[in-house]
Amino acid sequence: MRKLKFKTKRSYFLALFVVAAAAGGLLVASTVMSASSPTLISFHAVSSDTLKARGTIISVPVDTSATTENSAAIVPSVAAQATAEIAASKAFDGAAVREAYFAHCVSLDVNQDCWAVSLDPSTFETMLPGPLTVAPSTSTDQKLTYLVALIDPGTGRVLTALWGGP
Repeated sequence: MRKLKFKTKRSYFLALFVVAAAAGGLLVASTVMSASSPTLISFHAVSSDTLKARGTIISVPVDTSATTENSAAIVPSVAAQATAEIAASKAFDGAAVREAYFAHCVSLDVNQDCWAVSLDPSTFETMLPGPLTVAPSTSTDQKLTYLVALIDPGTGRVLTALWGGP
């Protein structure tokens, strides 16, 4: 192994500074990269990739004592989850709850921590006669396989909902 030789102390410290700056830059870059890749939540009925393709990201919240515009602090609890599940089910004609997660939800009109509640869409009907269907991809309509409601943890109101089929 060859030993590096520097002509002056100044060039030695300059080289040391460059190496330290590069290491610091790598550390910052890796932190930023990991911060921009949240842990996504999938439901049994719909994957996080499908939701992401529809413009919605549901991820594990960074801070579980989240604040919203309507409350000082929201601490997820069994009672809060039950309240969110009841609100979601009521909003969608009594649809049965499949799963619920406290999550950070980002979509076109939502960017906050909320309850993401997966509901059984088989009993949910629109104002039009017949069950909800997605745009046909073949000659026949597809039945819904998922319905996810995002519920504000402070008010219990539905922020938005997503539904779709296979």
